[in-house]
Order: sequence, then structure tokens, then C-alpha cells
Amino acid sequence: LRKPARPLLFLLVLCSIGGFPAPLSSEPGPGVHSLATERAAPPLSGPVIAVLCYHDISDAPGAPSITITPALLRAQIRGLKGGGWAFLSLSELLAHRERPGDLPPRVAVLTFDDGYRSFSERALPILREEGVKATLSIVTSFLDAPPPGIPPLMSWEQIRDADRSGLV
Repeated sequence: LRKPARPLLFLLVLCSIGGFPAPLSSEPGPGVHSLATERAAPPLSGPVIAVLCYHDISDAPGAPSITITPALLRAQIRGLKGGGWAFLSLSELLAHRERPGDLPPRVAVLTFDDGYRSFSERALPILREEGVKATLSIVTSFLDAPPPGIPPLMSWEQIRDADRSGLV
């Protein structure tokens, strides 16, 4: 008999790093009924998984809210490492879906969306220095014909370099 897989607990930490548009409140708004006091969360039965989603990495003043500085990226990675988090790519995490018990107790998955050049120029060197894996999601249709108003995109050679790094 096959032992049923324990459910994975996903914790979406931050998507589009830059915060929330409004402060989060523990009190529901008018006319909203919260079941939080009536239902308790089930006890953790598997690893905790944090997925952090990044876009652009830049020191430029006035950068959009989807942008963080290289120093902040490095600090977040080091903070996670110091807290005992293991780093996996998204594909490595998904390969464990039938064997979640084989995962470390805390798993961090870093994703970099859109294929901005800042990944190659700023994020990848930090990933190399820290020995951390990440997942890169590229909108390939943008590479040869980028829409106006977006940050510079990676070249095909930069994408190949990222692939050869063993970290992406």
C-alpha cells in the first residue's frame, strides 16, 4: 500500500515585492464577517514553503514599486539563509510533490518574472555569490519586440548564460 503524501503548506510571502497597496488590517471592514475566530488553522504537517516573486532589480531612484535594490535582495537571501531556509527552484519543488517528506522543513523558492536585463546584471551575480537557486520566467515574445515602457530585457545570450549557471 502506498502511503498518502502529506499535504504541502504553501506560504506566499511576497509577490511583486514592493508591498501592498493599503495596510493590512486584522479587523474586517464594515459588513464583512470573519470566520477567523470560529475556525482554527490545521496544524502544520509538512514543510513550510515560501515563494518570493521578484521583477526588476535596480538602485535607480524613483523606480517602480515592482523594483527592489540589489542590497535588499541580498539582505533577504541572507536573512532566509540565516533562518535555516533551503533554496530550491520551482521545478525542484514540484518534483517533490509526491514525496513532500523529503523536503527540508523550510523551503524558499525565488522567482524572477519577465526576463528583465537586471536579472542577468544584478540578480544572477548575487545568486552566484550566495549559492542560491531561482526560477526565471521569461516572456519570450517580448524579447524580439518589447512593448514600450518596460525595463530593458535580457538578450538570448544572457538567457543562455543564466541557464548554464546551474542556478536557474
